[in-house]
Amino acid sequence: MREIQGKIPAALSRHMTDVPLNVLTFKDICAHDPDSLLSDLGAVASYIVYEKDSDKLEELIATKKIFHHMSRKGFDVVNTHRKLAITIPEDVEVIDMHYAEQVWAKRAKQSGKAEERQNNIGTTIDICRRLGASQESIVIQLMRGFRLSRDEATSLVKQKFE
Repeated sequence: MREIQGKIPAALSRHMTDVPLNVLTFKDICAHDPDSLLSDLGAVASYIVYEKDSDKLEELIATKKIFHHMSRKGFDVVNTHRKLAITIPEDVEVIDMHYAEQVWAKRAKQSGKAEERQNNIGTTIDICRRLGASQESIVIQLMRGFRLSRDEATSLVKQKFE
């Protein structure tokens, strides 16, 4: 406490004892009891804690309701943290992390081959459709995420919607 407080008057200092402080992080709390944080903040913290333990993360995403209805803000934090950012249409406010994990898994394996790229585009279209995005929103996401022309993106989206 004295280190934190800095210069303490002598009269007050006599009555103070050194009290150890234990600083807990979200990672500490989640590692001990991941269900203690049931909000999106808890889901984000749990995700970060277990991201390297794929079995535990898969279990959390499959069993915890919060992962099936994560808010846009919570998803954006995880999406940024993953560094494999996927673009979700701006009008989508609730994201199912199970579908996002499928996209991230595909992106992690992406080697630049044309066939894999086409699969990623197809998966993105499917996920956006499941999330209720409009065709126009999906076209815009494909243009941004895969650097497609408007005509290419429109054609791919029309094929999937037919």
